[in-house]
Amino acid sequence: QVARDMRLLEAAELTVLLGAGAMTAVASLQDRDLLAGIGTGLLLEFGGLLLYDQLAARRAARYAEELSRFAPQAP
Repeated sequence: QVARDMRLLEAAELTVLLGAGAMTAVASLQDRDLLAGIGTGLLLEFGGLLLYDQLAARRAARYAEELSRFAPQAP
């Protein structure tokens, strides 16, 4: 469940990144500085979110792997 949610979140973040990149490019070509700035801000924000989400997903995978190795011994 969590892995599926993370993939969905990653897809949404990538979609916003692509849209923000297109927005920045088009706005820059049309000399619309405000829209170019908003697009750049979205690129930075969602780029950072994607990076941190990837790091969190790797950490969660390592944690789940360690939990699967843990087998309590009965006394």
